[in-house]
Amino acid sequence: MKPFLTALFAIAFLAASVSAAENTPAAKVQTHCPVSGEKLESMGKPVKVRHAGRTIKLCCKPCVKKFKADPEKYLKKVK
Repeated sequence: MKPFLTALFAIAFLAASVSAAENTPAAKVQTHCPVSGEKLESMGKPVKVRHAGRTIKLCCKPCVKKFKADPEKYLKKVK
């Protein structure tokens, strides 16, 4: 019975941790392209770009070139 209660407690703790993490500002969903300012999916399926360990969504392929030319400029808009 004790191992069962330990496992149940661990699951409850993990669920609470995930729930708390979802309410942090870092867990907000990106809704706009940092390059064009357009709403994501307004020009089709968003294009994903990886930079510095992060995945950034852009509204279209032409924005990828602009993003890669000055990623720090656009990363400020995603925070």
